[in-house]
Amino acid sequence: MPDDVAHLPDLPPPFGKVAWDDDASAGDWIRPRLGEWGTVGSCVPSGYAAYARIPDVPAWAEEEEGIGSLYLGRSDESGPEQMDLLMDALAPFTGDQLCHFALWTGYGWLYDHAARPEDSTSFALLSFGIDDVGEGDAPGSSFALAQAQAEARVRALRAAHQVERPAAPMLELPHRAYHLWHGPLAQAAAFASLHQSPTLWWPQDRSWFVCTELDTVATDLGGSEELVAALLEVPGLRASRVSPGDPVQMPADW
Repeated sequence: MPDDVAHLPDLPPPFGKVAWDDDASAGDWIRPRLGEWGTVGSCVPSGYAAYARIPDVPAWAEEEEGIGSLYLGRSDESGPEQMDLLMDALAPFTGDQLCHFALWTGYGWLYDHAARPEDSTSFALLSFGIDDVGEGDAPGSSFALAQAQAEARVRALRAAHQVERPAAPMLELPHRAYHLWHGPLAQAAAFASLHQSPTLWWPQDRSWFVCTELDTVATDLGGSEELVAALLEVPGLRASRVSPGDPVQMPADW
């Protein structure tokens, strides 16, 4: 059998589909309530009773900072992801109501609607294994068989790592554009296999709002005083209070 396994990464589980919105109207209320760029208020709308900040990287991780996601991708090693802790804390304040989620359009694993996945910016990285399989790696079999098996494996890898952008109009906010989807609170974990949390998310009643700005190392949110007080008590979450006028937390070396 060809030894293509030695040259290709393990396959993640296939990406689960999301219910993309047909338009961006669910987020129309956000822009008028945003503040000065670079502050908490530029990401989390004004009008909430209290605001909090959560480091993107979990307390148990060796890394001092994570950037742009509440998933580190190693929750089975030492402890829960920040995303899991936050979702559990939000659940009692959310119930079974519909939630809305927004994903920044610029991630490299997204490709344009109706386009070829191989034209995306992530294709070259995910296809590196094909050219590394040859007759020397496949004793007793033909190069053609080894090539075909490698290509099939990379196609599966690509399907698990790449997501087609929806055709619907995007939510346009200052300096960022987003694709929207909706569902129960659990849909916040839709891109967990890609180690990516939503950029923005909120429930139908808008009683809280979470923003993981892609260039920052902490997630900011707004909600009721009761919600923020509950977050401060979650072991390992390391939540702290912030105000809308506070600067977002950028990486230390920026």
